[in-house]
Amino acid sequence: MALNLKLELQVLKLGSVTVKAKKTIQAKIVHLTRVKQRLLEQEYNDLQRFLHSERAGTLLS
Repeated sequence: MALNLKLELQVLKLGSVTVKAKKTIQAKIVHLTRVKQRLLEQEYNDLQRFLHSERAGTLLS
């Protein structure tokens, strides 16, 4: 089993200047286990909260 991940990042405001940036990161996970999947989902959700300026959980990277 493999899991394909695609992450898109957009920055909309920096101070009084509006900026739009986009970066796509793709990765493939081989031999996905339930533990690996749960850890990846938690890390992804924490990253999304951090990027959207919410109080982030513990980011591993």
